[in-house]
Amino acid sequence: MKSDLISGLFFLVLLSYSPAFKQLEDVYEYLWESNMHIANKTLHIDFLKQMQSGELQAERYVAFTLQDINYLLKITSMLKELQEKVQTPEDVSAFMKGRYISYKKFAGFLLSRNFLKGASQIKPTPTMKKYLADYREGTAFTSSLNASYPIQALRYTLDTDVLSPEQRISYEENGFILIKNLVSEEDINKFRQDFTTKHETQHFLNNGIFEMAEFERICRRDVRIPGLLVMRDVAIAKSEFVHDEKAVSKLQDFQEDPELFRYCMLPQILKYVECFTGPNIMAMHTMLINKPPDAGKKTSRHPMHQDLHYFPFRPADRIVCAWTAMEKVDRQNGCLVVMPGSHKGTLHEHDYPEWEGGVNKLYHGIQNFEPSHARVYVEMEKGDTLFFHPLLIHGSGMNKTPGFRKAISCHYASADCYYIDVEGTTQENISKEVQELAYKKYKMDNSVSFQDTWFLRARLVQGERTSM
Repeated sequence: MKSDLISGLFFLVLLSYSPAFKQLEDVYEYLWESNMHIANKTLHIDFLKQMQSGELQAERYVAFTLQDINYLLKITSMLKELQEKVQTPEDVSAFMKGRYISYKKFAGFLLSRNFLKGASQIKPTPTMKKYLADYREGTAFTSSLNASYPIQALRYTLDTDVLSPEQRISYEENGFILIKNLVSEEDINKFRQDFTTKHETQHFLNNGIFEMAEFERICRRDVRIPGLLVMRDVAIAKSEFVHDEKAVSKLQDFQEDPELFRYCMLPQILKYVECFTGPNIMAMHTMLINKPPDAGKKTSRHPMHQDLHYFPFRPADRIVCAWTAMEKVDRQNGCLVVMPGSHKGTLHEHDYPEWEGGVNKLYHGIQNFEPSHARVYVEMEKGDTLFFHPLLIHGSGMNKTPGFRKAISCHYASADCYYIDVEGTTQENISKEVQELAYKKYKMDNSVSFQDTWFLRARLVQGERTSM
């Protein structure tokens, strides 16, 4: 508890210098998101109560501030040693150098602000001495990669012993990670129509009973799922209308369909999701994407966007998408394309792109982004699953094949997340559009907020529903 309080006080001192510190967004945002629970604890200690009431003695405040500065200087010194020690792999080395430079800049700012020359001018308390000794011994100076990498610097992933150090670092730097062959063919075939047997619309189960694929049953309107949004490609919808998969480009919000929602509760999926959200997990947004062959209008493509644009909940770092290929996905049939590292930026302004052939409903895209940013086309095999951050800029190209390209996905969030008001922000446009859609489809009045529509769809899939 003492070490938590020391870290918490250090965090609050950093906030007191926030105008300058905001320039160092990587450190500032990490401390804000990752230490919120510590900040909440420290709000109730005697030190801060005295500060709030004006009863805190200046000597005590200065003493605590100096200890926090000493802490930062010592950690910066450890990072210096570590970035010199870790030379391979290259992405780890670059990451370490970046962390050291960020900490060094802010440490220099604090020294200048407080007219100090270095840590030698600050006498650490016994508690601080022990804490720093434990930190050095426990995180930074053993021979293995996992110990040599400063876990405190990992912002986007949590230590659950599922992801390897290399996988965690890759996600930290790129904002996505691909897990091969995660979902079985048996499960996928229950979620979709098997295109390899075009005339056989049923699948044989182990008990000898035939069952029609769930996706096809919904498209044929054999079942009615409460709250399910059936979306159609704008080009196909204008040219023809049939009650089967040819008219449907996406099923959204299938949380009331037991068979499809089973995907969101697969243990092998949740095992990885916990690496990003923590143990209390909410399924927030579900989709089965049926990208159609392009009708010549380029409407089968999806504009580059960030999923956080649609979400009125935070923090972003405790949200993750699981996106599973239901068949081979490549550039020909419109695989995902991502911009590695774009998750480290901020939420961009989104709206409908001005495309000549039209744009599908709710397909907002980023209005301005750097076109020269590196892109990766994520080609996948059936059962492969991509996990990615909600700020990662991504989209998909046209489906140039004669067949449909299917994928199933779920956005998860920590149950400890919280809802925010998006009025007056770049998300206000999507908020109004969703509310209008809710009124038109479900006759919900204006008293149902954008946040309410998400609360009603959210489902607990693991742990406790603590907030969401």
